[in-house]
Amino acid sequence: MRWQRVGRVRWSVGSGGVTVVVDGPLDPSDSPLVCAALHAAMSGSGVAFLACRGEGLGDPDLATVDLLARLRLAAHRVGCVMRVEDPSRRLQELLMLAGLDELFAPCGSSVETRRQAEEREEAFGVEEGVQPDDRPA
Repeated sequence: MRWQRVGRVRWSVGSGGVTVVVDGPLDPSDSPLVCAALHAAMSGSGVAFLACRGEGLGDPDLATVDLLARLRLAAHRVGCVMRVEDPSRRLQELLMLAGLDELFAPCGSSVETRRQAEEREEAFGVEEGVQPDDRPA
């Protein structure tokens, strides 16, 4: 397996997908470079998925969330799906705070997906309407 690297992020493009590993704390300036290089590597390669291993994300911060969001966008642009394998509880909480937890719900995790606001039902017993003899307030 041949690995490529930008900063503390390394990846390998295999026959079916891409594996990304983060080897420690991230420099926020590396995210655009990593994503541009990965997008170029994935374009035209026919990969079906991008898997980011969570073990290197030991103490994630907002730079980690930024990288994951950019990686997901790069994967989406070339038509493949992305998953985060074995995310830490802290990473799951950061993704939830950023509103990205549903995009990165890992396979087999205890993270539950929530319903979208458009799908919520009105509370039981609440009726909208106006009585004909009601006077405006």
